[in-house]
Amino acid sequence: MNVAAGIEDSLIKTLKPEWNRAGVSMELVNTLGENEDLEIHALGAENENSPSRIDEPKGEILPIGSFNITLGKTYYNKPQGFMNPGVSCDKFFGDHGEHATLHFGTQIARTTINRTANLNGSVRFAWGKDLTAWYRANYRLGDIIFAHVYHENVVKISTSSN
Repeated sequence: MNVAAGIEDSLIKTLKPEWNRAGVSMELVNTLGENEDLEIHALGAENENSPSRIDEPKGEILPIGSFNITLGKTYYNKPQGFMNPGVSCDKFFGDHGEHATLHFGTQIARTTINRTANLNGSVRFAWGKDLTAWYRANYRLGDIIFAHVYHENVVKISTSSN
């Protein structure tokens, strides 16, 4: 249990500051289907017109969940750019058909959540050929990739296990 995070969440909820990365971003990401640029704000970036806009987490934003995947043949060779986060972090993802965003390296991929591909109803993502190419350029078959969920339906592949 993270007492400091609990206190922070309570303060944000009570004080409702005009802009707070942790407090406002959760609400913004929930409207992703209405405005896809909002997940950039959820990750702490400047607004869309800002020249300093970057597309990865910064500042005090902490992941709400983490998972790892082993790059088996399906991940490494199939052009669909598959990712099955697993049952343990399934609660961090929305319903079948909702939009999702992946940050990997300097790239961003968008897809929809598939909850029918796995027999247990857990999430499967098909991020596309750019992710498969990135896997192959940066990892070997059998390597373990670490990923963090920053907000519902927003994932970032980490360069380390932290």
